[in-house]
Amino acid sequence: MKSEFLFVYGFLKKGFRSNAKKELTKNSFFVGNATLNGKLFLVKDYPGAVESKVKNRKNIIYGELYKIKNQRHLFTILNEFEECSRRFPEPTLFKKKLCKVTTEEGKEIKAWVYIYNRETRGLQQIESGVFTKKTTN
Repeated sequence: MKSEFLFVYGFLKKGFRSNAKKELTKNSFFVGNATLNGKLFLVKDYPGAVESKVKNRKNIIYGELYKIKNQRHLFTILNEFEECSRRFPEPTLFKKKLCKVTTEEGKEIKAWVYIYNRETRGLQQIESGVFTKKTTN
């Protein structure tokens, strides 16, 4: 299955700066805010999302939805940024996965999401489901 959408919840959101964010801005356009069923954890100074089948207020990750113009180019850059390209040993830090996300209008769509691919035991959960610059302090 394919999708032309990408859901971001960390350093690729508006307000953060990086070369990867610049490439996202050049190769996609912002659709709107969206949510993913899951839990958000603080991994060092960055977030890691883990999907959840349970739907409740404690299992919501808030992020942004983008429509991608040039997938091959953008994912080459983002896979490096998220440490899940072929040059990183398995298991990679993140894995790119198609997930159901919910738009602000309540519509469910499939979007690519970088899911944390390691053990979460011992990590602090970001219970608000929102990663901000303040979260890293």
